[in-house]
Amino acid sequence: MRKSTGPSKPLAWPQNISEGVAIQQEATRKCPHCTESVTAETTTCLHCGQELPPEPTKDLWEGYDL
Repeated sequence: MRKSTGPSKPLAWPQNISEGVAIQQEATRKCPHCTESVTAETTTCLHCGQELPPEPTKDLWEGYDL
């Protein structure tokens, strides 16, 4: 008889629903052409095939006078 090849650890669930939603929102963004959700790293929309603009980067020093 073969041994089970299932996961050795139980799956981790978020502590509450809002935590899971926050994690999902960070990892996705909306396509500006068809408004479907795509992963944040995607460069071409999987739904409409349009190329996505790069995400704006946050300036860590914004608001500070140097």
